[in-house]
Amino acid sequence: NDSAFGEGAWRSSRPIERRGTTFEVVVRVPNALEVARDPRSTLANPALVVSKVNDTAIIGGFEEAGRDRAAGHKVVGLRVVGISTTPHVVQAPPPPSSLVDAQKALSGPRTEEDGCCSRSLSIEEFPKFVLLQKPPDEAQEPVLADQGSYTWRDEKPEPPKEVPVKKYRLTKVLVATNRKPVLSEGEAVFSSTLDADAASPELTERKSHLGISARARAASQDQDEGLWWGCAVVACDASVPRDGPASCDIENWTYLGWEPRSREDVLEALKQADDDAHVYVHGFNNSLQFACRTAALLARDRVAICVAWPSNPPLPRSWAIAAVLSVAERNYTAAEQQMQRSVRSVANAALLLREACKRRLDWTAHSMGCYLLLLALRDATKPFARVTLLAPDVPTWFFVDSLKRGVRENVRFLHCFHSRDEAVEISRQRRGLDFPVPGNGAVLPNRPGVTVLDCSRCAATLGNHDYGRVDFACVLEQGAFFEGARPEDRKALEDSGEGVWVLRAEASS
Repeated sequence: NDSAFGEGAWRSSRPIERRGTTFEVVVRVPNALEVARDPRSTLANPALVVSKVNDTAIIGGFEEAGRDRAAGHKVVGLRVVGISTTPHVVQAPPPPSSLVDAQKALSGPRTEEDGCCSRSLSIEEFPKFVLLQKPPDEAQEPVLADQGSYTWRDEKPEPPKEVPVKKYRLTKVLVATNRKPVLSEGEAVFSSTLDADAASPELTERKSHLGISARARAASQDQDEGLWWGCAVVACDASVPRDGPASCDIENWTYLGWEPRSREDVLEALKQADDDAHVYVHGFNNSLQFACRTAALLARDRVAICVAWPSNPPLPRSWAIAAVLSVAERNYTAAEQQMQRSVRSVANAALLLREACKRRLDWTAHSMGCYLLLLALRDATKPFARVTLLAPDVPTWFFVDSLKRGVRENVRFLHCFHSRDEAVEISRQRRGLDFPVPGNGAVLPNRPGVTVLDCSRCAATLGNHDYGRVDFACVLEQGAFFEGARPEDRKALEDSGEGVWVLRAEASS
């Protein structure tokens, strides 16, 4: 078997080898993808690119912004590195030798009829797995001039240096999302998460409408709650130790692609898993790409699951709203509305995941995702046993009430906060709440069922708002909580004497 994944495996049994990052797109039917000659390539070094997408089943989750803006790209325009009938092969297949060979591979079996070539109805060779890669920068590659001769910045027709082979470990991430896939210039991508993605006000309004009304109006693979299911694959640099601070650097994790699957397929895969599972619910202003990378990082040796929601929809076009609210406030308010509309979808997904999972099912939420998870928990506590709340951006009264109610239903919580969390402080002032709030203080000190962890000494980014996946010691303490360890037995924690456990500074170094 050439695949990096063994039968039913959630993590690659051996690393894959690639010259640079490659993205894998699943081509389910003949002629779903068209390729053409890259006009920037040379006669000596020809290259092919994707020229058109004809089938909406090809959903890569590309062209998404948010904090993952640098990873945004389209399928059209990416270079074809290889075509395989096996997903995620250890060694990349050789690129097609010619445009004709690539077209034959993607058009399916052909039969001779009446002396001419026509496509047969057989699709037994599909799906195909097409490896794609961003084309090199124009300044680094020789190009063909109009007269057919090579040109180069320094007039030397030397080939570019060969990219060294890197090895990556792969992780599958099950995805449940109410982000409706929509068509954008012929490609099926997830609904926009940032207003800048829309090319015009009309498109902004259309995308916003699609995102808001996905559950109520749009057909999906889960008609009841507007959920789309799938499986993403995330790669981590194999040279990075699994048990070390570098494993918490999100830059070492790369989103490779997303394959749509039916709800039944996803839940059956989870049912057959022998490992515990971990569900991650992201916060405000996250792309699905970034959320999947974080889900893979936090899951560690568990089955990784990501519940994604439209956390930064396009801004409303109302001039009246624009006159009284800043862009940031409008963006946050629109996301909060989307979060409220996502509660039923998340609660439904939680029930389905709990029913399918035969092992322990852990939950982690971050920022506004904590608000969403607690709202879903009020609808149904059955799916939840242990929950970690990182930098919760939640009104104090609702947070305290939800935790008390959850504890009565035998749910256990780990509440992590940072006293200098700037993002939470802005939200506190916006809501007019008294200090402290759950994101920057112990609003409900340690008690049976609730463990409070002060992470103010942790390594953090985004104005001290993102430490739950950045700080390795904090990640380890989350894992210990899910394993049922007692805080007093953890050497990295010290008792503040004020009903709060403090993560030692030396543990985070």
